[in-house]
Amino acid sequence: MQGDTFDLQAVSDSKHCLSLLSAIEDADAADPVLGRRSSPRWAFRAPAMIQYRDEHRTQKTVPAHLRDLSPEGVGLLCRQSVPPRTLTDLWVDAGAVRYHARARVVHCTRTVGGFKVGCRFVQDA
Repeated sequence: MQGDTFDLQAVSDSKHCLSLLSAIEDADAADPVLGRRSSPRWAFRAPAMIQYRDEHRTQKTVPAHLRDLSPEGVGLLCRQSVPPRTLTDLWVDAGAVRYHARARVVHCTRTVGGFKVGCRFVQDA
């Protein structure tokens, strides 16, 4: 991941979400609502990475692919599981811009080719 880095803030509006969407080609063509959700969710793909410390305080890095984005969080596809409730640093590569956010894993479900991981944005402690 190269280029400038921008921090996404865990806020109640979708400013950070729209900023990321505007940086990704064809985002306007994405369906703004996937399923029955409490807030809009946009479907698109982008390379991502999750970093966290495991129960032994060892730094882990998990390559991921962003599947969807909402004002509250993201849906990812990973080749390895990430424990629910884990606090992570999430990096999303949108062309020449890298976005960073703190996020907590809400769920991790096995699927074909890996794991679906849902993360909710959090404010830094």
